Amino acid sequence: MLLLLLFVTQLLAAQSNTHKIQSEALGYTIGYTVVLPDGYDASKTYPAIYLTDGPMVEKRSTFLTRAKAYQRDNKRPFVSVFVSHEQPGTGKTRRNYELLANPKYLKFLTQELVKTVERTYAVSASPNDRFLNGLSFGGLNALYIGLEDKGQTFGNIAALSPAIHPKKYLKDAYKNGEKLPIRFFVSSGDHDDNEVMTRKIRDVLKSRGYEMGYNEVPYAHTLKNWNANWLPMLEFFFGK
Repeated sequence: MLLLLLFVTQLLAAQSNTHKIQSEALGYTIGYTVVLPDGYDASKTYPAIYLTDGPMVEKRSTFLTRAKAYQRDNKRPFVSVFVSHEQPGTGKTRRNYELLANPKYLKFLTQELVKTVERTYAVSASPNDRFLNGLSFGGLNALYIGLEDKGQTFGNIAALSPAIHPKKYLKDAYKNGEKLPIRFFVSSGDHDDNEVMTRKIRDVLKSRGYEMGYNEVPYAHTLKNWNANWLPMLEFFFGK
């Protein structure tokens, strides 16, 4: 019985793996955690969703609970990659530096992290199977990366409560620029959540003919808001 319990514990632990990567683009080390779906089989190929604000989303939100239930109920397994903004060993955050339309962070994500994950795990190298999720400034970052990368790396962008006020040009860039091969999921609370600008972004993407999901919930700029949007996001991207 003890051996069986040990085996089960080891199996469960193996589903989550923590790594560090030395970024040449940024000049420092970044931590990230990869969570594998139940029944992960290295001979198969899985979609991968990359989530900024990784430790918060992984440990404080309901994302993993929602994702596990969704994958079980819909038989749509995927790999989740939680990217940290914390300076290893100090607890200090580099979030605002990394997420506010930083070309170095763009290079890190698209040229370093994605390639490293794909060398290590059985995940698809198709942009259609890569997803980037961000909330608040992370939503700004996701929209910026979609615009600059032009869908070459991430064919799916999720911007939850995107706080784009430091980079308002993003809305007009999507309005006036070329249409990109990207699907978008955008969400907002209905008060105290940058909702006016988020609705404008929604309208711009819709007017350009993008495949887009939009969800609005009765919460402000809080974790309750984002927790209420995990399932709609997953259902839009992967199907019900």
